[in-house]
Order: sequence, then C-alpha cells, then structure tokens
Amino acid sequence: MKKSSKVLSVALALCMMLSLMSFHVVAAEAEYSVLNDAYVRVIGRTEVITEGRSINWSQAGIEFKFTGTTAYVNVSSVTDAETNKYFNVSVDGNPECYRFKVNGTGWYSLVEAPLTYGEHTIRFTRSSEANASTGTVYIDKIKTDGEPSPTPEKERFIEFIGDSYTAGYGNLEKGGSKKTPENTDAWRAYAGYTMRKLNADGNIVAISGRGIAMNYINPDVANPSTKWLMPERWLYADVYNRNSYIPSEWNFDAQRDPHVVTVFLGTNDHNGTNPRGTGGELVKKKYTEFLKQLREEYPHTYIVAISKPSGCFPEEVTQAVKDCGGEENGIYRIILTTFVGDGADGHPYYTTAEKMGLELADFIEKIPNVWKGYNLNMGSLSDVKNTDWYYNAVKYVLDGGLMKNTTDTTFAPLSEVTRNEVSDTLKSAFGCDVNFSDSDLSKTVTKEELAYVLTQCAKAKGMDTTPLKKYPFKDKDEFSDWAVDSIYYMREKLVMFDFGGLTFEPKTVITRADLASNIRRFVERVK
Repeated sequence: MKKSSKVLSVALALCMMLSLMSFHVVAAEAEYSVLNDAYVRVIGRTEVITEGRSINWSQAGIEFKFTGTTAYVNVSSVTDAETNKYFNVSVDGNPECYRFKVNGTGWYSLVEAPLTYGEHTIRFTRSSEANASTGTVYIDKIKTDGEPSPTPEKERFIEFIGDSYTAGYGNLEKGGSKKTPENTDAWRAYAGYTMRKLNADGNIVAISGRGIAMNYINPDVANPSTKWLMPERWLYADVYNRNSYIPSEWNFDAQRDPHVVTVFLGTNDHNGTNPRGTGGELVKKKYTEFLKQLREEYPHTYIVAISKPSGCFPEEVTQAVKDCGGEENGIYRIILTTFVGDGADGHPYYTTAEKMGLELADFIEKIPNVWKGYNLNMGSLSDVKNTDWYYNAVKYVLDGGLMKNTTDTTFAPLSEVTRNEVSDTLKSAFGCDVNFSDSDLSKTVTKEELAYVLTQCAKAKGMDTTPLKKYPFKDKDEFSDWAVDSIYYMREKLVMFDFGGLTFEPKTVITRADLASNIRRFVERVK
C-alpha cells in the first residue's frame, strides 16, 4: 500500500511538472508610445505632430518585436473618416501579409487571430495611398501582452522616388478602370518586391499623378499643373497637405543615407504635356536638375533612373543620365522590359509588378560595390583632387574594391609601389597569383614588370596573350627578354601606353596612381 502511494505521488509530481512546462503566465496587455524609438523602429518617412505619428507615405510604418500573443495599434487621428484606408501587417517576416482597413480612430488588431505564445515580429505599414481622396492616418500607441522593442535596421537601404507605378496604383484589379483604396497595395508594388528580394529597408516617396516637370492633367485642361512636382514633394516628411497645413521638411542630415535611390518618373509628364506640344526638352532639363540635386544630397549613394519602354520620355531620361556623368558618376539606367499595364487604368497588375521588382533587384545587385557606397572613400581623401589626372582611376579602383587607401585620409597616389603590394593587389582584385623575374618582393615595380604580371593575370582569365604585332618602340633594346611579349600585348590591348610616341620607358618605376590607371584599363579592355 505504501509502495502504491509512493508511485502515485511520483506520478502526480510528474504531471505537475509537465503542466508547468506546457503553460506560460499570460502577461496583461499594456500600452506603449510610438512617438519615439523606445519601443518601435520607424519604417520610411513619417512625421510626429500633435495628432500622432503620420503613416501616409506608401509602406511607411513601424516594426517591433515582442514575446506574447496579441498586438494592437491605436489610430489617434484620421481625415476623410468615411473613406477606407488600407494597411499591411507582416508577422514574423511573412511576405504574405495581413491587410485591413481603417475608417476612424480607435484600436485595431495587428493579427488576424491570437498568435502562438513566443517571440514575434510585427511590421505595420501603409498599403493604400494617402492623398486628397483617401486621407491621412496618425497613430500614437501600440498595445501588446509583452513589452515591445524596436527591431534592428537592415544593412541595406533603398529609396524609391516615383508616381503611381511606385505606389502600387490599382495593382489588385486586373484591367480595371481606376484606382481605389481597395485595389491599391504598395506591399505588392514593384518597390515592395525589390526590397524583399534584396532584404533591404526602404523609403517609398511616391504620389500618383505627379511628374518631374508636369503633373498629370486631362488633355482638355487649358493650363498644365506644375504645383508640387515630385522633386519638391521629395523634400518633405509627409505626403499630404491637410487644409492649410504644410508638412515639415525632411531632415536629411539626421537620417541614414540610402545605398541606392531609384527614380521612376516621366509618365505623367508624357500624358500631361503632349496635348499642348510641350515635349521632352523640358523633361530632360528637369530630370537633369533632379539627378544633380540627388547627387548633391546623397554623395555616396548609387542612383538608378528607371523607365518603361515607351510613353515616359525614355530617350530624354537616358540623355539626362549621360549629361550627369552616367555610371562614372554613380548614376545608372534601366528600362524595365517586364512592364505591362495589365492592372487598373494601364498600371501593372501585382503579378507584373513582382516581375518588375525582381528585374530591378537583379540590376541593382550587379552594380559594382553597390552596398558599400558610391565614391565612399574619395570625399575624405586629402591627396586626391578632382583636377588630378588620376582622379577617375583612383575613384574607379576604390569604388570597385580593387585597391585600398593607405590611411583613412590618404591614397598616396605618387608613392612608388613594391612587388609585394602589386602581388597582393592583383591577388585581391583578380584572384591571380603572379611571379616576378626574381623572388625579392621588397623591390619597387617597373613598367615592364607590371606589363609582365598583368599578362599573367590575362592568361589566368583564359586569354590568348600572344601579341599580334611588334610595335616599333625606339627603346626596345632596353626591354628585358622576359618582358618583350608582355609589353607588346599590353600595348595592343591599350592597357599600357608608350611615352612620347614610340618610347615605352620600361625601367620607369610605377606609382600607385599608375597602378590604379592600369588596373582600370585592364578591367575594361582585357576581355
């Protein structure tokens, strides 16, 4: 009997232990402010005013993590309460988000059903546009059953500037006739797909109907609309002018600069200007001005100018990019070949927008050094000026990670290079192991030696390095026997030039500026 009691006691103890292991203590729900970054991370551009934090730019919002089961957001103010305003919620990084509408003030659940107890991440962002017809929304608090904390920002950051294509106009309706809050979802716009593909944070600064030089207007309107063009809207923290209220200017100095900024404008200019005969010259002029403005504000950001194949002045945009320096100035150009106007009112349906987003993401990933920052090392250099002959070459090798600075503020362009430095540079840049005429790596490198080791790199790339021509250099008798063919091959590929016509000067010691210049030409011409 005593043995049975003992067994029963052990069994009851085990059941109690299992019971304690299977359940958790449910915390009481509590409210937390979203007006600072103590509990949430702010996504996109927002503004804090008396009514609360604005959530009006497409995909602007907040993100936080907590341990619990439920989460709510309090809408503290709205305009046009009778109009639906839609928001996205992604739980735990799920790309298939929960979408709900807001009509008035009050608490809204951020989950469709109570979550399984544990740590969760909530991302709450604007889905439909905020403008004169759909209204603004402000939030002031969240409520959870576990104390929230802000999520860490992603390493990559992109800003998207555009019009209705970027905001997701009518992308939930196949072939519809107009945009509504119900059929517009920024989460499923090309910009949203690009961000998720690249695992990047982003700002979407986009308004339907806006242009670079002229906003969309009907052909029968006598005077074009040039008020609040996108280059001007880009300067502000909030999207919407409510009655006489003008939003604050965006504080660029206090914010993180994007790695990439994209500009997709021109369609509304095309639709608005053609009926009155104002053509692409104005668009090109304004586009050029805006690209220069972006470069000035974001000196280390890559810029990508986007167009669809037609109906948006693509030729003029291409010329504006060239006029601003093109890829040499960190400004790239793409025409999205996947664009199709199969959604509402000639806009992309969300399945098409996904293809556009993936095409853009692939393009961005192929920009050299894109996540390290354009021209990042040049601005701090005290010994390389933009008037120096080697400036572009130094910029090229630093942008591409092909060479490094000697210190945080110097490149030492006129310093002579050693064999060891050249060997390490070529190994890092091209993955090739090179051999000099002897094994002393502390010696400085001559011009013929550089030709010799660069030819070795070309051979490693699978190139036929047999020279097709023997150039009549006046100082050919000074060439070392082992360097002759390499000198002719480098001259043939226009990587290394002769001095003063037909004088190569093989024994001249090269500098870091020479090395940068030759590496750039090697990359561009030995293919």
